Amino acid sequence: MLYISFIFMGNLRFSYMPDKDFIVNEGYLPLLDIFKEYPEVRLDICSSGYTTLQLQDKYPGVIEGIKQGLVEKRINISTNGFEHVFLPHLTLFSQERLIKKGVEIDMSVYGQQPSGFWPSDCLWDSTVIKPLREIGRAHV
Repeated sequence: MLYISFIFMGNLRFSYMPDKDFIVNEGYLPLLDIFKEYPEVRLDICSSGYTTLQLQDKYPGVIEGIKQGLVEKRINISTNGFEHVFLPHLTLFSQERLIKKGVEIDMSVYGQQPSGFWPSDCLWDSTVIKPLREIGRAHV
C-alpha cells in the first residue's frame, strides 16, 4: 500500500498563479486521473473550505473525483479550516470559527467530516488543540 498526502492548496484564493485553471488542469485533475490507475494508492487530501467551494463551483470534476475516492475508501479528507491562515495569530474565537466553517463545508460538499487537520504552512501552536479537540479531529 502506498499512502500519499496531497495538499490541495494551490489555494485558489491566495495562489500566486494568476491562471487558476492551470492549477486544476495541470495539477489536481491529472493527479486524480493517475490515482485511478493505481488501486493500491491511498490519498489524504486537504483543502481549505474556500478552495473546496471554488472547486465545487468552477471545477466539479475535481469534486466528483474526490467523492469517488471517498466511496471506494481510497481517499481520506482533512481540512485546513475555511482559510489558509496561521491560526495561532488569531483569537481562539476566530480559530474556532474558521475550523468549524471548514468542517461544515466538507460536510456539505462531501457528506462527511474530515478526519484530520493540516496546519497552514505546517506551523503549529498549542492554542489550536482546543478547537481541534472540540470538533473531534483524528490526526494533525
